[in-house]
Amino acid sequence: MAILNGETRTGVTTMRIDAGLDTGDMLLKTEIEIGPEEKRRRTRARLAAVGADLLVETLAGLAAGAIVRRSRTPHRPPTPAC
Repeated sequence: MAILNGETRTGVTTMRIDAGLDTGDMLLKTEIEIGPEEKRRRTRARLAAVGADLLVETLAGLAAGAIVRRSRTPHRPPTPAC
């Protein structure tokens, strides 16, 4: 959706799971720039790579007790990147 909406940035977030859909506290997030001619396939591949790195970072941070959970902003639901 980010590309279709003309956005220039998108990203991935790790979060806690709770009873709602996409309502758990955020743990970590990272963003990437979307190039002006970038296609969905390329953006998805880049998000998968940064998402994998972010997952490793999140798990290490949770194990070390170094991650501060942040509540989600209720008025801005998540949007799929592609």
